[in-house]
Amino acid sequence: MHPFLTDPVKFINTFSWEKDQTALSSIQTPIIATVIYIVGLWVVPWVMKNREPFKLKGIVAVHNLVLCLWSLAMFSAITYYIGGFTIREGFSRVLCDPGYKLATGGQVFWYYVFYLSKFYEFFDTLFQLLRKKQPIFLHTYHHVITLWLVYITLSTKFTIQWTDILANAGVHVVMYYYYYLAETGVFVWWKKYITKIQIVQFIFDIITHFMWYYYAKIAVRGCSGVEWVFHFANFVILSFLLLFIKFYYDAYKKKSQAAKKGK
Repeated sequence: MHPFLTDPVKFINTFSWEKDQTALSSIQTPIIATVIYIVGLWVVPWVMKNREPFKLKGIVAVHNLVLCLWSLAMFSAITYYIGGFTIREGFSRVLCDPGYKLATGGQVFWYYVFYLSKFYEFFDTLFQLLRKKQPIFLHTYHHVITLWLVYITLSTKFTIQWTDILANAGVHVVMYYYYYLAETGVFVWWKKYITKIQIVQFIFDIITHFMWYYYAKIAVRGCSGVEWVFHFANFVILSFLLLFIKFYYDAYKKKSQAAKKGK
C-alpha cells in the first residue's frame, strides 16, 4: 500500500521531490505534455472545423470551481508551512535556505500538487478549442512555460520557488472564481482588477527573486538552488509581466480611449 494511504500526515511532512523517482518527475513528462499540448492546438481546431462548437457551460463551470478550490487549498497549505518555517528559522532562511531544509517537508508536497495542477489546467485550452475559440498567445505561452518553470525549480530545489507558487495560487483563487461566476451568468464588475492583481504578482515575484540573489551572493551565500534557474525564472516572470501589461492595455485602456474618441 502507498505510504500516503497508510500515514498521510507523515508522508506529507517528510515528502521530497526526487527526480526520476517521484511520479511524473522525469524530464520526459513535461516534454511529452508540451508536445501533446502544442499538437492539440492544431489538431483540435482541425477536428472541429466542420462541427458546431460544444456548449460545455456546466462542465467548464465545475472545472473552474475545482481549480478555484484547488488553488485555495494550495495557497492555504503553503502559507501554513512557509509561515511556520519563517517563525522557526527567520526571514533570511526562508529566502535562502542554505541548509536545504525547505527541500523536504509539507511545503514541497504542495509544490508538487501545484506542479500536478499545471497539467489539469491544460483543460482550459481544450475547452476553448472545443468551443471554437482560438486561445491568444498569452494563454498558451503561460500554460506551457509555467509547467516548465515549476518542473525546473522543483528539480533544482530552488528555495525561492515558494514565492512564485504562493502568489500564483493566490491569484488563481480569484481568477478561477471569476471564471466560475462568468460561466454561471453572474456579472462581475471587478473583472479588470484580476489583470492588475496578476501584474502586481509578477512584480512581487521579481522582487523576491532578487532578494534571493542578494542573500545568495552577498548576505548569506550558499543558498539552495542554482544561479541559472534564477536567470531563467526572471526571464519567464518578466515576459509574463510585459505580456500582461500589454493585455491590460489592449483589453481596457485602448478600448477606453477609443470610446472617448467616439463621443
